[in-house]
Amino acid sequence: MDAEKEFGGILLAAVDEGLQAILGDPQAKAVNWHVKRLMVLSDPGAFIRALQTIFGAQGAWIFEDAILRKLYEKVDEKYDSNNDIPFEEHVRKAQTSRLPCRKATITRKAPFSLAAHPAWSRSGFSADIEPEQYATDRGAYE
Repeated sequence: MDAEKEFGGILLAAVDEGLQAILGDPQAKAVNWHVKRLMVLSDPGAFIRALQTIFGAQGAWIFEDAILRKLYEKVDEKYDSNNDIPFEEHVRKAQTSRLPCRKATITRKAPFSLAAHPAWSRSGFSADIEPEQYATDRGAYE
């Protein structure tokens, strides 16, 4: 599954659960219908402004806080209810914490064969030698 689609599902679930925690299921469905909850995926700020037109700034903040608590819980991050940070910034932060990390792979052997080179094959050096073995036996090669 694409990471962006996966986060979209997490965000929509957080919206549903946040609204249901405050209003209950039937009223949350009514708000989702009026506000068009899918709007939160494309423009989280517009979603909050739509809630503000229905509930006012203070009422929308209660829903915003509940949604963000659920969102941060789902992405295993600590939620700081700082009013100075806009909703869309919180969503962006949660999304970046969800991005898959690239794991570095460390190989212990050379990615190419040194034995194929004529100078190496004459010296008796093996390209398959482990680094620890080379460190202890390097006096023989120097």
